[in-house]
Amino acid sequence: MFSQLSVEENLRAAIPDPDDVSDGLQLAFDSFPILEERRGQDAGTLSGGQQQMLAIARGLVGDNDLLLVDEPSEGLAPQIVADVAEALSKASEEVTMLLVEQNLPLALDLADRFYILDKGRVVDDGETAAVTADDERFRRYLSA
Repeated sequence: MFSQLSVEENLRAAIPDPDDVSDGLQLAFDSFPILEERRGQDAGTLSGGQQQMLAIARGLVGDNDLLLVDEPSEGLAPQIVADVAEALSKASEEVTMLLVEQNLPLALDLADRFYILDKGRVVDDGETAAVTADDERFRRYLSA
């Protein structure tokens, strides 16, 4: 995100085809309506949650083959997390996504597969449909 550019300028910069600007902006604003309200505001003056939304929106409009999403819920209010989760869910229908997330219920809702890493090694993996957040496989590694 470019903090000195407006929300709209940040989105336009992420859209690779100039002929697709209108559709890209509409996708971003449909996914995160608050960004349309703030379209002329400098990105650096947005709240943390709004900046996270803008970063995700830039990924959505970029015509990417893969989105790397790192801790999208970190530091966000529950309603903002719900909005971000909905946008990521929609995006995952169109593009492959690699999600790193400590919010296990959110990760299980969004992902098809999971991998548990311990000291840089994969110690468990599987399909998310076969597990729940209180599964022993997760509690062993995620409890404090």
